[in-house]
Amino acid sequence: MSRIGVLCLLVIGGMAMAAPTVAPLKFASDGTFKIVQFTDTHLEEIDQQKGQDNSPAAMKARAEQKCAAIIAGITRIVEKEKPDLVVFTGDNVFAKGSDTAVYWR
Repeated sequence: MSRIGVLCLLVIGGMAMAAPTVAPLKFASDGTFKIVQFTDTHLEEIDQQKGQDNSPAAMKARAEQKCAAIIAGITRIVEKEKPDLVVFTGDNVFAKGSDTAVYWR
């Protein structure tokens, strides 16, 4: 499939907003329609860890490393599976005042 229809649900202030699809959603010629769902990615959720540097800078660095790994995993799955629709649900961004939006570009 040359284009992937993407539905991103963004929850902002308790309101869900759906982004428009890239292309019309259609069944494949064999009658299939593949959906990949990612849920509760918890980007930027990093807790203090016993025996590690828990300064704000160190925790931010761990969060950035975790975010990069999650996004890389999502990218690998989407490229391999070539779904017709990708859906993000649940708690995807977990930190107030987060810079996580840069990972979703």
